[in-house]
Amino acid sequence: MTQIPLTILFSLGLILGIVGCETGDSADDDDTAPSGDADSDGDGDGDTDGDGDSDGDSDTDGDTDSDSDSDSDSDSDNDSDSDSDSDSDSDTDWPNVPGVVVEINQELQCIPLCGDDYVDDLPGDDWAWDDGRDCILPDTVTANNQACMTDEPIPDYEPRPGIRLNGDPVIDSCLWSVCYPLCQVIDEPDPDADFPDWAWENNHSCVIPDTPTATILPKSVENMGYEVPPQPCMWGEEEPDYLAPPPLDDAQDVYGGFQTVGGELRDAYDNPFVIRGINNSHGWYDICGQYSAWGALDEIAATGANAVRVGWAFESIEPVGEPEKPVIGTTPGLLAEILYRIVELEMIPILAVNDSTGQTGTGWPLKMAQFYTQPEFKEVLLAYEPYLMIGIANEFNGTDFYNAYAPAIEHFRDNGINHTLVITSNEWGQGCDTILNNAGSLTDADPEGNILYDLHLYNWITYNGNQGGDASFVSGCLNALASSQIPALVGEFGHSHGGNPVAWDTIISRCDANDQGYSVWNWYGDTEYPVLNLSDGWDGGLTFWGDDTMPRIAETAEPASIFN
Repeated sequence: MTQIPLTILFSLGLILGIVGCETGDSADDDDTAPSGDADSDGDGDGDTDGDGDSDGDSDTDGDTDSDSDSDSDSDSDNDSDSDSDSDSDSDTDWPNVPGVVVEINQELQCIPLCGDDYVDDLPGDDWAWDDGRDCILPDTVTANNQACMTDEPIPDYEPRPGIRLNGDPVIDSCLWSVCYPLCQVIDEPDPDADFPDWAWENNHSCVIPDTPTATILPKSVENMGYEVPPQPCMWGEEEPDYLAPPPLDDAQDVYGGFQTVGGELRDAYDNPFVIRGINNSHGWYDICGQYSAWGALDEIAATGANAVRVGWAFESIEPVGEPEKPVIGTTPGLLAEILYRIVELEMIPILAVNDSTGQTGTGWPLKMAQFYTQPEFKEVLLAYEPYLMIGIANEFNGTDFYNAYAPAIEHFRDNGINHTLVITSNEWGQGCDTILNNAGSLTDADPEGNILYDLHLYNWITYNGNQGGDASFVSGCLNALASSQIPALVGEFGHSHGGNPVAWDTIISRCDANDQGYSVWNWYGDTEYPVLNLSDGWDGGLTFWGDDTMPRIAETAEPASIFN
C-alpha cells in the first residue's frame, strides 16, 4: 500500500496525543527538553517519561529547562542537558555509525545509537547523550525504528503488515481509508492513553495487534448488520497505478471497448462475449476501510465467472442506524481500485448505480449520467474503456422511458464516454415489454448504437401485456428479445423472491440457448433477502443457491478474448 505522507502522519500523531521530538535547537523555550520530547516510551500517549505529562510540553526532567549552550555535563538533577545547537557538526561527531530514523520537527533524521559511554537520561526516556550529541538508547522502543547510517541517505521504509481503517481514527468518517501499520514492538495497550489501541513506532502511528481497533471496525460501519473485520494490507508497499489497467494489443484492437452488434455483445477484439457474472455489493461493503466485497473477488473468480456486476452508488449510502449521517465513501479512487482488481482477475466489470433504484422522476437517468461524468469519475471510466460496461440507472421505475434515457445517452456521448451503456428496464427491472417497445428507438438515439438491455427476472414479469413469473413468461420474454436482435442481459435473478419461486433454471437454460448474458444475485451481503446470498461469507463457502448456480456458470463461462 502507498506510504502515508509524513505531513498526514505527523498530524495524526498529534491527534493521537503524540508529540514530535526535538534535538535542542528550540530548547530556549520553557518546559522544552534537550532531546527527548518524542513519545519515546512508545505508549502513544505523548508522555515520554511515564510521569503522565502528555500536555504537549514534553518536560522530560520535570524540574528545570534546558538551555542551548549547556554541554554534556551531568548536573545534579541528572537531566543531562545537552548542547545540540544547529551549528553542531553532527556528521563529523559520529560519522557512518548505526542509527535509527527519527522524525524531528516533521523532518526525518538519522540519530545514532548510543555507544558505551552515554550519559543516561531520565528513566523511561529512550534518549541519552554520548560523545557530544543526542543518541538513542539501544533496546528501547525508539531503537526499533527504521535502521540507518548517520552519513547515508535516509532509507525507505520496509513494507510491513497493516490493516485498512478509516482515514481518521478519531473522527467517525468514511471519506477515505488508509493502510496503517501494525505495531511490531509495542504489544500492550496503554489504558491511560486517549486512544489505547494506537501507539507510535518508526515515526508512524501504528495499531496494536489483537486490540478492538485491529480486529473489528467501529460500530457505525458494521454496515447492513454485519460485523466486518479490517482488511489486511501491506503498509509501505507500493500500490499499482489503479488508472493504468493492462493495455490491449494494438495489433488486435478493433474497438475502444465493448460494442453491441445486432443482438450480440462483442469485446474490443471483435469477438463475441457472453456474460456469465455474479452481483457483488462493492458500494456498501468496501467503503470505510472494509474492503470486504473487494476481498471476495478472488472467490468469485474461482467460480469461473467472467464478469462482476458492481453494486455502486454516488450519494445514497449510509451506515445502518444513522440515517442523519450520510456517508460519501464511494470515491473515484475506490472505484478505480475495485475495477483494477476485477480486471486483474480477468473478469469484466459492469457498473450498476443504485441511487436511482425505485425512482420515477424522468430526470433520474440524466442525473446518474452527470454523476458519472464528474471529472474524477470520468477519468476512471476512460481508463477502463476496453474492459468496462456502464449501467446508467439501476431499476429506474419511470414510465416515460425513452424521454428519460435519451438525454442520458446524449450526455454520455457528448462527454466522450463511448462504452457500452446498460439500460435496465422499469418495474424494478421486470418490464420486458418496456424493453421490447423502446430498444429500437433508444439504440437509434445513440450515435454509437452501443446499448445493452438489462432485465431483472424474479417472479412477476410484464410480457405481452400480462404479468407472471413462471417458465412461460421467462421463455417468452427472452425468446422475443433474441428474435428482435436486442442484446440482452439478465442482470439479476434469484431462486425465489418474497417467498415465491423464481423460474431460475429456465432463465439459465434460455440464456444458454440464446447466447444471452446473465448475472446471478448475489455473492453476499443481502440482508433483505439473505436466502439469495450465493456464499455464506465473503471468503466463500457456497449456500444451496450457490451450489445450484455456480456449476452452471463454470460450464459455460468463457473469458473475454481481450485477456488472451
